[in-house]
Amino acid sequence: MHEKTAKKEQNKNICLRNYQRKATLDIREIFLKKIRSCLLVLPTGGGKTVIFCSIVRDALKKGKKVLVLVHRRELCAQSAASLRSFGLDPGIIAPNFPETQKDIQLAQVQTLVRRLHRLAAWQPDLIIVDEAHHAKAASWQKILTAFPKSRILGVTATPCRTDGQGLGDVFEALVEGPKISDLIADGYLSPPEIYAPPLPVDLDQIKRKGKEYDRAQMQQMFARTTITGDVIAHYQRLCPNVPAICFCVSVAHAKFMADQFNQAGIKAACLEGTMSDDDRSQAIADLGAGRLSILTSCDLISEGTDIPIVGAAILLRKTASLALFLQMVGRALRLFPGKEKAVILDHVGNCLQHGFPDEDRFWTLEAGCVPRPAVDVGKAPITCSQCFRQIRHPVPDCCPSCGASLRQQKDRMAQLHYQQATLKRLDEEEKRRLQAERLAKRRAQGLADSLEALIEIGKARGYKNPTFWARKVFQNRKCIKYR
Repeated sequence: MHEKTAKKEQNKNICLRNYQRKATLDIREIFLKKIRSCLLVLPTGGGKTVIFCSIVRDALKKGKKVLVLVHRRELCAQSAASLRSFGLDPGIIAPNFPETQKDIQLAQVQTLVRRLHRLAAWQPDLIIVDEAHHAKAASWQKILTAFPKSRILGVTATPCRTDGQGLGDVFEALVEGPKISDLIADGYLSPPEIYAPPLPVDLDQIKRKGKEYDRAQMQQMFARTTITGDVIAHYQRLCPNVPAICFCVSVAHAKFMADQFNQAGIKAACLEGTMSDDDRSQAIADLGAGRLSILTSCDLISEGTDIPIVGAAILLRKTASLALFLQMVGRALRLFPGKEKAVILDHVGNCLQHGFPDEDRFWTLEAGCVPRPAVDVGKAPITCSQCFRQIRHPVPDCCPSCGASLRQQKDRMAQLHYQQATLKRLDEEEKRRLQAERLAKRRAQGLADSLEALIEIGKARGYKNPTFWARKVFQNRKCIKYR
C-alpha cells in the first residue's frame, strides 16, 4: 500500500470519544474569540495526547506550523508515537536527532532552550505545552516569550503547583474535561481500591523544605527494615503478582526497595536517571510484558509514563503536592484487559491528606485554588481494622475485601456526625468571650521573648509537638524582622 494511503487508512481508525470531541470544540471556540492561550484539564488516562494530536492534525491541514513541548525524553518518544498514529511525521528537537525543516516540531524543552537562536525565522502558529503545570518554570517561559504571536494550548491532569501559585499568568482560559469519577463510571478508567497500612513513625515530625517534605528525613524514616517488611508483606497479601510501580523518596531508596523485593523473590528493577535510554525503555517493556512485577522509582515515572498493565501503585513517598499525588496514583488507573481495579497501597498517608483519587476537584487558574471540597465528618472514609482498606461513605456492614465487621466504626462515625450536627447559637456575650480568649492567646504568645517560653505555651495549649510549633513561630519572627 502506498505510504500516503496507509496514513489515511490509519487516520480513519482513530475515533475521538464524545468528551474528547467536545474538548476540541471548546478549545477551538476559545481561539476563535481571539484568546491567545488556553489550558485543557483532563485526568491521567483521559486521552490528553489524543486530543492535542487531533488539534495538531487539523492545524497542519490549514497550513499552520505547530510546536509541541515536552520536558522528558520518555514523553518525547510517546508523543512522537502518538503523532505518527495520526499520520503525522514530526521533526524532533532533542539530543542525537538531526534538525529538519518540518511544519510540526516536537521538542524537549531543555534542548530547545539551547537552540532557540536557530529557530528565529521559524515562528509556530500554535504551541502545545504538555504537562503544562510546569509552564511557569524559567526554561518554559523563555520559549513561550520567544514566540509572542503563537497561540498556546496547555494540557495537564493537575493544574496546581506545590508553591500555591496559579497558572493564570500563563493561560487565559480553562477547559475542563470529565473528572476521574466520570471516567470510571463510563468505563474509561479503573476504580481505585485503597489501603493505608499503619506506620511505626510519626509523619507529622517530617520537616519541610519550602512547601514539600524534606527528602533526606523521609528516606531515613521509610528505609527502615520494619517498614520494608510491611511493604512487601502487604503487596504479597493484597495484590500478589500484579504489575506495580513503587514510588520512593530518593534514588538510593528506590534501589534499596528493588533489592528488597528481589530478595523476597519478587522480580523488580529500579528506574533512575543515570540509566541509558535503552535500559530504561527495556525495564518499562519488561514490566509491560510481565518479566518484572515491580518498578521502583523516585521521580521518573510520576508523570506521563503510559504502562496500562500496571495494576498497583505503592506509595512510599510522602508528598504535600496534590499534583504529584494524583500523578502517582494515575499510573495505575488506566484500563487493561483483565484489570478490574487499581490497588493503591498508601504506606505514608497521602490519601488521608489529599483525599481519594476520584474525589471531585474543582480547578481554577487562580493562585491558592482549593481543588477539593470539605468532607462531612459523617461521610468521611473509615479504615478496616483487619486489612486496612479505606472505605468511603456509604459504609457497608462488612469490609468488601476481607469481610471484617465495620459496624463498630460506622456507629462511631455516626456519633461524630451527630455531635458535629448539634450546633449552638452564639449570642453577643458568647462572641465577646471568645474574642477575649483569642486576644489573650495572641498577647501571651507576643510577650513570650524566648524559644523556651514559646515551648511552654505550646505545652500548655496541648499541642502535639510544642517544640516544632515554637520553632516555627520563632523563625517567622526573624523573617518578619529582617524583611
